Amino acid sequence: MLFYYSVVFSVGVGEDISFDLEIQNKYNCNIILIDPTIRAYEHYNEINKYYISNKKWDFLGDTQKDYKHIIDKLDPELSKKKYEIL
Repeated sequence: MLFYYSVVFSVGVGEDISFDLEIQNKYNCNIILIDPTIRAYEHYNEINKYYISNKKWDFLGDTQKDYKHIIDKLDPELSKKKYEIL
């Protein structure tokens, strides 16, 4: 049996990857996040800490007020998310 896996390339993710997390959560696809900025990479690391610490991490950047509320209901598979600095 052949299995096909979807890969979503998200370019210019910045400090809001809620859409990307929702896509990964809903379709169980692989997400490749691309953004060359340090702030975006730091935010990516904060997202990982947020889910690893069972949603007890507070974000340091300028995130939207409802950002935590949006991603709190998600349970993305962190191993299917990758960050690339190009």
